[in-house]
Amino acid sequence: MVALSKFALIATGVAPDKLRDDPVRFVQIRDLTGARKDLTVGERPLVARALPIQAGDILVAARGERTLAAEADEDLFGAYASLDLYLVRPEATRLDPSFLLAFLLLPQTGVRLRASTAGASLPRIARDDIAQLDLPDLPLERQRSIGQLARAHRTHRELLIQLAERHATAADLQILEALRVSTEG
Repeated sequence: MVALSKFALIATGVAPDKLRDDPVRFVQIRDLTGARKDLTVGERPLVARALPIQAGDILVAARGERTLAAEADEDLFGAYASLDLYLVRPEATRLDPSFLLAFLLLPQTGVRLRASTAGASLPRIARDDIAQLDLPDLPLERQRSIGQLARAHRTHRELLIQLAERHATAADLQILEALRVSTEG
């Protein structure tokens, strides 16, 4: 096992300042869920820890009842992580982003990360808790395989949810049609 900080840069997000001259986009916790709307716009941050999001970055919510993390996609490239998010930038030659995301989304990892927030009135995962998170020290090819497997499972889960929603809609339409036919006759 090896600490995440040995394989990745971990940066805290920044608060978007009121827009003046140099507009940029900011990602918030709500933007990690997939039902993304327009990103928040604010002034370009000047602090050194503010890094524009790029391919391979993982965004981790610092707050919440469960671990929420996402791999940055093209829609987020160039935006900045806002407060309550950590930007984790894996070292490409040592840590596969999809593997890291899979590890972060494991229930056991979430329990470990939230353990330090117990009893806090506003629970927040500390940057150091993420930095010191122990990862299995696996060869990069094995990490990629696990990352691809996890991505396939997430896609399958998302498709099942969509199918269930469509099935529920179809069932509602059948019931409405049965009611319509029954009340007309």
